[in-house]
Formats: sequence, structure tokens, C-alpha cells
Amino acid sequence: MQYAIAAIVCFILQNMANKEFSRRFNCQISGLALFNAIALTFCAGAIALAGGAAVPLSGGALALAAVFAVNFVITVMLIVVSMSMGPMGATVLIINMSMMLPVTAGIVAWGESPTALKLIGIGCMILVLVLSALGGKGDPKRGGIKWLLLTIITMICNGVLSIQQKLLSLWFPGDSATSFSFTAFAIAALLCWALVL
Repeated sequence: MQYAIAAIVCFILQNMANKEFSRRFNCQISGLALFNAIALTFCAGAIALAGGAAVPLSGGALALAAVFAVNFVITVMLIVVSMSMGPMGATVLIINMSMMLPVTAGIVAWGESPTALKLIGIGCMILVLVLSALGGKGDPKRGGIKWLLLTIITMICNGVLSIQQKLLSLWFPGDSATSFSFTAFAIAALLCWALVL
């Protein structure tokens, strides 16, 4: 339970930090890279302290971690850019629709059963999106088509991150999820630092 609460608090803080960054600073690649390089360095360090750096990954899991890292850097940068172009509420709502991608992939690709709860959850997400769009007519910062397309691309990238985590457990069950997270965040931090320099 404490992990769920910590995850929710971190998610809220991440969204607030992303929106505040996009509001106060120009969304240039170097600035976004520095913002994320610092955050990812702390994440990798925290995971290393928890023992994530102790067990090396197999070659395949290492390659998956590298692909995950690239997708993660792209996703977190797109989140900030999307928030700078449109309303935070609608942006976060659309990006969070990414949860439908791993659920759908589980049903379609991995033969997971489409339970009533999963289908109700997907239906509720779509309903909230529609109601939010209908109720947001008076929003002074409405995104245009460019914002919408970028936000949908961000949603897809975010959903692919969850699918990649599932692939780790399916393809490389012997590899540690903690080691995978450490390696992916360390690579992502290095990519961001490279973009800063």
C-alpha cells in the first residue's frame, strides 16, 4: 500500500514539475535535457542504493533497457512540450489514456482474458475523456491540432513503456526488474547529459 501511495504522490509531483517547468522556461531541448538529466540521475542513484546495480542484465535485457531508455527520454520530453502547448488537465488525461495500450496488448497479443473490470475501466477512461472535452469549452488555453497530435504521440510512447516492461518479464524472466530499471534510467540519464553538453 505504501508503494501505491508513494507512486501516486510522485506522479502528482512529476506532473506539477513538468507543467511548472513548461510554464517558466522555454521548452528548448537543452533545457528539457538538463531538467530530465538531473531527475534521472537521482532516480538511477536511488535504485543503485536499493541494490539495482548489483546484478548485471543479460544481453537481450540490456538491449531492451537501452530501447526503453531512448523511449523514456523521448516520452518525458514530449510530456513537457505537450503541457506547454495546451491545457494541463486535458494533456494529462490524454497521456494517461496510455494505460489502455498495455491492457489491449495483453488481451490481443498475450491472450489475457478481457475481464469485465478491464472493459469497464477502458469504457470509463473513454467516457471521462469525452466528458472532459465537452466540458472544456471555456478553457482559455485550448490546444490546437498540433497540440492534440503531439499529445497522442506522447500517449503512445508512454503506453509503449509499459509494454516494454511487460516484455522484460516475458522474454527475460531471469533478469531482475530492479536491475532493468537501474540500467534504463542510467542510460536515459547519460542520453540527457549528452544532449545538455
